[in-house]
Amino acid sequence: MLGEVGTFTKGAPLSKADISEEGTPFILYGELYTTYNEVTNAIVRKTDKAADLSQYSRIGDVIIPTSGETPEEIATATCVMLPNVILAGDLNIFRGTKVDGRIISYIVNHVINRDISRIAQGKSVVHVKADELSKIRINYPNSEEQKKLIRFLEILSGRIEKQRQLVELLKSYKRGFLNSYISQNEQDWSKVRLSDILTERKEYCEKDGTYPHATLSKDGVYGKTDRYDRDYLVTSDDKKYKVTHKGDLCYNPANLKFGVICINTYGDAIFSPIYVTFEISEQHNTEFVGAYLMRSDFINQALRFQEGTVYERMAVSPDDLLAMQIHLPPKEKQDKLADVLSKMQMKIQAEEDVLNKTALLKKVLLSLLFI
Repeated sequence: MLGEVGTFTKGAPLSKADISEEGTPFILYGELYTTYNEVTNAIVRKTDKAADLSQYSRIGDVIIPTSGETPEEIATATCVMLPNVILAGDLNIFRGTKVDGRIISYIVNHVINRDISRIAQGKSVVHVKADELSKIRINYPNSEEQKKLIRFLEILSGRIEKQRQLVELLKSYKRGFLNSYISQNEQDWSKVRLSDILTERKEYCEKDGTYPHATLSKDGVYGKTDRYDRDYLVTSDDKKYKVTHKGDLCYNPANLKFGVICINTYGDAIFSPIYVTFEISEQHNTEFVGAYLMRSDFINQALRFQEGTVYERMAVSPDDLLAMQIHLPPKEKQDKLADVLSKMQMKIQAEEDVLNKTALLKKVLLSLLFI
């Protein structure tokens, strides 16, 4: 059991409010979901606060969140390979006595993650206790095999990180190309109101059945239903769900601040009523218009129309969005630019496929190594 190969202690009672420009490196529990992978060799935050001696890292400490939004989310960990880092609140700190912390972190993330999800308790916020974690059974190799595995996983993880950086570089290049081209040429383009090229689609489910359920991402709309990717069963109570088609422009009025406005690249699916979808005029190139509106410059302009209160989510209404004006080139130019952007996206997708396959290989190997 996990408790037989190490001990648990709690993190320091520090939060985002304790971040400072100078001071001691420290890790917040939320950063395990956004910033750190299985092994941590560099720290992004500092604090001018102090903590109990037991809450400063030792090389090889494994940290696991004590709380999260979902049972699946909470089943994550990182091994801190640096000393004297303050490990902040809402963290279980595991200090191994028989197993290298990096091996424990890989086991937590890829082998016993489902076991951790099962013992998580709570609804809107879930929690996991150290004494429950300590009861989870694990298999681990001897010390010599641990060293070989760590070296192999470091090489594989390094390959994944380089591929991830390549994907981000290609995305950045695509954004830079589009922004530069627009800024240099839009003064010569025609000014149009979005209401002249976009029509809100108000099509709703008309019958019971199963449908792909769409979700938004910055890269497009994906037909998904739940974490198991099954089609969503629509009943008479769900007729308020909207229908979206390939080529629609989609956004969530209350989430525009996160930059999520995109083109439906998936196909026919249904949307939650909170989303708004627009059909783009045939006189314009869907891909180019979508790329233009996904730019941060446009989104920042749209955010000036946000309305709401502390009791109501800030939102950009469809009417305000449609009232905005943009500059567009002739349709032939839109088509040519869309073709260039499409070829860039194909290259990005190809590299993302390599990234995903390599990450999947790592996941499969890890699940087999510790059976």
